[in-house]
Amino acid sequence: MAVPQPPWQERLKPTIVFILPLVLLVALAWFIRMNSDNNPMRFTMEVAEPVLIEPGIPVVPLDLTLRLQNRTREGIDVIAESQCHALRWFLLDDSGSFIQSDPMEGCQPGAIADHVGAETTLVHTATIPLDAGRLIPGERYHLVVAFWGYEKRERFRVRQGG
Repeated sequence: MAVPQPPWQERLKPTIVFILPLVLLVALAWFIRMNSDNNPMRFTMEVAEPVLIEPGIPVVPLDLTLRLQNRTREGIDVIAESQCHALRWFLLDDSGSFIQSDPMEGCQPGAIADHVGAETTLVHTATIPLDAGRLIPGERYHLVVAFWGYEKRERFRVRQGG
């Protein structure tokens, strides 16, 4: 003989059967939206850590790896108004205050272009010379980089070396 269930338990079953799939559907839609990117180009940046301030050395080299991935089946041309505009950067502290930027010295006038082949990735490594006198060991900084017009922000911490 089956044990009768209280009325609240009987009302709970249809509610769960209706609500659970609805919650899962909303979660799936949110996940797809957050992970989809309709841009044909994807720009990623890696900052080599640790970033160390060495005593007596006025420049902190910040090594970057930049990747511009063409996710289409056709090649894409990238254009900058000058060589200095192909890669630009500036540094902010954790509160968003300006620290330093690309000096843009020695730029030759004239547009430059490159071609990113279909379903390929343009990889560029660069070393940015940061002024050690403007940095505080233990603090976090935000590096904002524009590479062929695509922008990325990366957060990193500076540490005291040697």
